[in-house]
Amino acid sequence: MAYKEEQVLFSTVDLETWHLPLAEIVRLPLTQQAQTAIRSADWLFFTSQIPVSQILPYSPPKAKIAVIGAKTAAEVAAWGKSVSFVSQAPTKAAMIEEWHKLQRRPQRIFYAKSQLADDLLEKQLTTHHVISCVTYHNQPNEANAKELRKLLQLNALHGVYLTSPSIVDRFYAVYKDFLDVSLELIALGETTKQQIESYGLTATLLSVYMNQC
Repeated sequence: MAYKEEQVLFSTVDLETWHLPLAEIVRLPLTQQAQTAIRSADWLFFTSQIPVSQILPYSPPKAKIAVIGAKTAAEVAAWGKSVSFVSQAPTKAAMIEEWHKLQRRPQRIFYAKSQLADDLLEKQLTTHHVISCVTYHNQPNEANAKELRKLLQLNALHGVYLTSPSIVDRFYAVYKDFLDVSLELIALGETTKQQIESYGLTATLLSVYMNQC
């Protein structure tokens, strides 16, 4: 299972892929309160590329942008905005630690997230004024979960590419009934890899996997 970009990448090493999203994203209308918070923010934090299109139309010119990962940075750039901070390590914990070292003076931060996100950022940045807002829902794609179950029953998969911790959770909800089926699990980034390993499974980072092919 892969995004279209990665499908092209996998095809370069003669791997046949299915794109089978296990989640559906439902963007929520921004409240007037959220819009006001965005317009008054010193920083906009994105730990996913999903809410970028919701938030940036309301962002003031003075607001700086902090992101995790190249994909989110590219999404911001597509909106004609520049990124002021990209974490060196692609995890939320690393992002918070690295950014906080550079920003000791209190800042106003707006953080858009899904209903599944934790509150690590809010807890760690207590010396700053953080306003977090659930701007989208991450919901299971039941039809594709059934298709995944069918493929596992047929032993038709050799590997699975997983792109986020929430997708790992959706995947494991099905895969736990097929643990005797051997699969190579490939993770987009370190946070996703850690989530896979939290289930007692072994994972390989995409960059490492492609170098091995």
